Amino acid sequence: MDVPRLLAQLQASEFQDLAGSRLSARVPVSGALLNQIVADVLQTTSAPVRSVRLRPLAGERFEAVVTTTLPFVPALTVRIGIEQQARLPDTPYIVLRWSLFGGLGGFAARFVGALEQKLPPGIRLDGDRIFVDVAAMVRRFAPVGPIDPMRFLTLFEIHTADDRAIVDVEALVR
Repeated sequence: MDVPRLLAQLQASEFQDLAGSRLSARVPVSGALLNQIVADVLQTTSAPVRSVRLRPLAGERFEAVVTTTLPFVPALTVRIGIEQQARLPDTPYIVLRWSLFGGLGGFAARFVGALEQKLPPGIRLDGDRIFVDVAAMVRRFAPVGPIDPMRFLTLFEIHTADDRAIVDVEALVR
């Protein structure tokens, strides 16, 4: 069997020979791998952020230590909670809410506003909310040749446990 040829044939037919197939996956991602992904994404931006270290916490939360390139600005510890999961296909956004301890929130809100134009495609800031466009992220990290992978996704959620981000994905070939 010529597997590459078979895969090319399936892709050319937009997987119609597999119509009715359903795929479900739960993918635990370690904090270390998550931080490697974040570091790679940061390299594609011009944002004044040197590093972001994410620590997944139980209960749909993260702690992020953000180090900027701005002089005299100390590393900031940011709490991030998952406020809303994407509802595919109509609302492909995961909404996160961030907060800081102490009186730094006002300063950070102004700083965050300045970042808007320097973020990677698919991430948008609005005050204390971060909108992650699942469609943009999936297309960036999981391309399936000329076929849009979002065509198949019916569920994409991110959950957390201590030191793990858990990605739940469901896909359907129609």
